[in-house]
Amino acid sequence: MSSNIRIEKICEWCGKQFTAQTTVTRFCSKRCAEHSYKERMRQQKIQLANSTVPATTSAIKEKDYLTVAETAKVLDMTRQGIYKLIYRGDLVAAKLSSRLTLIKRESIDKMLDGSPYTKRETNEKKTINEFYTRAEIREKFGVKDSWIYKVVAENNVPKTILRGKAYFSKNHIDRLFSARKENPEITEWYSVEDIQSQYGMTLSAIYSLVSKIGIPKRKEGSKVYYSKYHFDVAKGAKSAEDIEFISVADAMEKYSLTRDQLYHYVKTYKIIKLRCGKHVKLNAKELAELFNPKIEL
Repeated sequence: MSSNIRIEKICEWCGKQFTAQTTVTRFCSKRCAEHSYKERMRQQKIQLANSTVPATTSAIKEKDYLTVAETAKVLDMTRQGIYKLIYRGDLVAAKLSSRLTLIKRESIDKMLDGSPYTKRETNEKKTINEFYTRAEIREKFGVKDSWIYKVVAENNVPKTILRGKAYFSKNHIDRLFSARKENPEITEWYSVEDIQSQYGMTLSAIYSLVSKIGIPKRKEGSKVYYSKYHFDVAKGAKSAEDIEFISVADAMEKYSLTRDQLYHYVKTYKIIKLRCGKHVKLNAKELAELFNPKIEL
């Protein structure tokens, strides 16, 4: 049986005027009633949380012995962070059972007193005052511009631009290119013309052999010279019995290196190589001087 009551009311949620059919109706629609219910539940949860937090905090403050979880709340850390402090020995704790670990409040104060904050020392960058131009690098080390730019890019060499001209850190360039200096024990050199007249080789054959064997070379201006001894040994025109060689496998085992590491040192320091069929042997004396240098006091 429907009601004949008609009462003009204001919706408590949206504030609109509506006609109610009962004296207890508070909202104009189901949507407004649901919104009001959700807001009421939200406010109740907030009040409950606000009433329990002070009680919990005050209870922890009154304790002399704290669990790991309570210690984490006091220090505003995670439980894992507290365990790390315990394992490092910074925080003293007592393990009473597999599930109960207690920490004295005095231990927390002692840890904090023993770790005062100190200002971190800043690493002052050294000022670079000496630089090379590209022309100076070319003249000193006999390299091309393309190789200079490649080494500079791969090793992040500091540089500066002054009036459109690039200047590179002298210290960094010396350190990177000093390893590429020629071996002072090599005194005799072949030019490309000498090799062609001596062995009748084409340019492509010479370059292929030099790259494959790793024959030491030096550059004077636009001309390139190759080690006479190394070339004669590679072509079998000179005996290599007067030099002690070691296989790659033996060198790896002797100096505890991987194959890539060993070949890196061989290429960088221009260790003499000798190809015997499919195998490569290295100068044992040069390797010993590289990895076991003599120290004079």
